[in-house]
Amino acid sequence: SSDLGIEIESNSKIVPTDQRNIMYKVAQLMQERYGLKKGVKIFVYKHIPTQAGLAGGSADGAAVIKAMNKLFNLNFLKVVLSMKKILIANRGEIAIRIIRACHELHLKTVAIYAKEDEYGVHRFRADEAYLVGAGKKPIDAYLDMDDIIRIAKMTGADAIHPGYGFLSENEEFAQKCEDAGIIFIGPTVKQLQMFGDKVEAKEVAHAAGLETIPGTEDPVKSLEEVQNFAHKYGYPIMVKAAMGGGGRGMRVVNSDDE
Repeated sequence: SSDLGIEIESNSKIVPTDQRNIMYKVAQLMQERYGLKKGVKIFVYKHIPTQAGLAGGSADGAAVIKAMNKLFNLNFLKVVLSMKKILIANRGEIAIRIIRACHELHLKTVAIYAKEDEYGVHRFRADEAYLVGAGKKPIDAYLDMDDIIRIAKMTGADAIHPGYGFLSENEEFAQKCEDAGIIFIGPTVKQLQMFGDKVEAKEVAHAAGLETIPGTEDPVKSLEEVQNFAHKYGYPIMVKAAMGGGGRGMRVVNSDDE
């Protein structure tokens, strides 16, 4: 570590070697990301004050690092730290929050805006901003996958953050990003495929040993199936489209008559 200039300071007598190693690796990645040369110092304190946001107000410093080791995959961290510029494929408050987070991480930002959002605040908060989906209606503009990817390539964005809503759960868009060599900040294509279909999502959850609320194993094909289910578990029940999203196709049923 001496040639890297990484120094660990701790008032805890023992910090196990494996936990020191994870700290050194994280510090190295941060050096690469932020262009630091020497003088990276990591502080590990026996007692951490409440302001640190940890439950109970105090914790063993080494235990915190051990938890980090479990939570953070170094390969994933390396991908994150390799990013320099993020395109935000969203608008309004959602985009503003992402832009603020990016700037706190010293990441450049690219905003997109529909013609109707020409004077939207998010456009002016980003480092760069470009019209998307020219000639299209506002919603359609933010769903223009090919134009979003075009702007990302044009600006040299390493990644696209979809925010929530719009393209955030669209497996086709995630695949297009992957094919274009752009990081999609969100679930993998495989995960989006699994959880887009609510019936398959339940099967995956059960296979992982997770409990779910009572529900039909397969899509229902008759009113009788629905009534039998309701009589077994009791009203109210919820009827939902297997491929629904954002509350669409979801209805509460309170009785046989309904």
